[in-house]
Amino acid sequence: MRDPVPSGPLVVCSVLPGDVAQAKQGLSRAPNSCGLVELRADRLRAEEIEELVHGAERPLIVTVRRRGDGGSFDGSEEERERLILAALESGARFVDIECGSSPMAALSYHPTFGPQVLLSRHRAACEGAGLIELYRWMRGISEGPLKIVTEAGSVAEITAVRDLLREAGQDGAPLAAFAMGAAGAATRLLAPSWGSWATYGALAVGSETAAGQYTAAEMLETYDVLGIGPRTEIFALVGDRVSNSPSPAMHAAGYRRCGLDARYLALETGSFEAFETLIDPTRGLGLSGFAVTIPFKDQAAARCAPRDEVSSACGAVNTVIVEGQTRNGYNTDGAGVLSRVRNHRDPRGMRTAIVGAGGTARSIAFELTRAGSVVTIFNRTVENAREAGRRVGASAAPLAELQDFAWDILVNATPQGGDGRRFLDPDALRGRLVIDAVYSPRPTALIRDAKARGLQSIDGLEMLAAQGVLQFKHMTGVDVEYEVLHAAALQRISSGEG
Repeated sequence: MRDPVPSGPLVVCSVLPGDVAQAKQGLSRAPNSCGLVELRADRLRAEEIEELVHGAERPLIVTVRRRGDGGSFDGSEEERERLILAALESGARFVDIECGSSPMAALSYHPTFGPQVLLSRHRAACEGAGLIELYRWMRGISEGPLKIVTEAGSVAEITAVRDLLREAGQDGAPLAAFAMGAAGAATRLLAPSWGSWATYGALAVGSETAAGQYTAAEMLETYDVLGIGPRTEIFALVGDRVSNSPSPAMHAAGYRRCGLDARYLALETGSFEAFETLIDPTRGLGLSGFAVTIPFKDQAAARCAPRDEVSSACGAVNTVIVEGQTRNGYNTDGAGVLSRVRNHRDPRGMRTAIVGAGGTARSIAFELTRAGSVVTIFNRTVENAREAGRRVGASAAPLAELQDFAWDILVNATPQGGDGRRFLDPDALRGRLVIDAVYSPRPTALIRDAKARGLQSIDGLEMLAAQGVLQFKHMTGVDVEYEVLHAAALQRISSGEG
């Protein structure tokens, strides 16, 4: 008879201390909503484990993981067995033992401790049939709950985790399963809704115990992973550098403000084709829509029906609404920038210099041109600038000519400056308004230099929130205040989590 896990899906906060003092502090800081806390005792002694288990205010999972299994324990197997037995004898709720380790052989069948063994497998290949075969073998040799953590090499693989949990759900077996790495990070958020008895989060940013791990607080508060149900709408952000984006926190704040049952997840991938497998209405994630960022705006546009003038003209979308087999595309980048520009001045008759020729640059150029600004696109590859200008009715010039160009509005629509370095001489800032698409916890060099010279400025976070207001409307049909999104995005990147 299996010993049941604590009722309902759980967020387990994983604490990896260097010593007993750090352990006590970490255990006390774990969010109150975590039904279990994992004590990673890789660096602790047996008597310290006993002290911590006896003094714990919440039930603990004690784990002693070897370096070869992704941990930091480097002692003998005999020593590891002593640590695990110390945890069991002092009252740990569970001990996590990796498949194939010597403690597993003795303890999985132990008449007293067997049900307290959480049998786990980490870094399993994220492949459907192999995962189900592994699960069935583990279920046959363990009396306690199970945990399978895969290593996803592509976002296309993450539905294998869902299928595995469905298989376990049909058996009524307590299985926790999710995927490591940036490609698999979304499974940590969705696993409870798929039937996983637990998902694991870190104590704090910088204290992650595995790649792709969110903090437990973020999982409980920003994403409310335990509240995801069959009617929850799922939206996604797809790009190749989105794991630290403030957009999920920004949209989450909008959902809370408007009382919507929806979640917005970051899906990091180097292949748009891999992501497309998740859009399929029968085998995918059931996405209601998705946002698109670098470098997929052009690819997304080619695979959907543009529904606004800017998308058609630019050949780039940043917002896609999924309706069955139909994908409707929109671009909110330029309209968002235009709304912020109008807070400062009327763009009619203004000379605008835009650095970059990608989807964001083209969208901004289109909207400012339509608003009456005289736009020139500057790019290192002048042929790309000319093609972008042809699409949106703007002039084009090589980037080297920007230094001597007379502009009223300057827009940096590239990642340049994101590393903190200047890419434009401050003496060249002789206009009125500077806009920088790059966002960071501190103002970029371009924004700092503009302010120092008395110019007005719009930073990347303002741009993100402004386009987010329009994107939110497309996705949900509901209006949300710019201030709500901007405050959430600012808090996210200022906290060190973005």
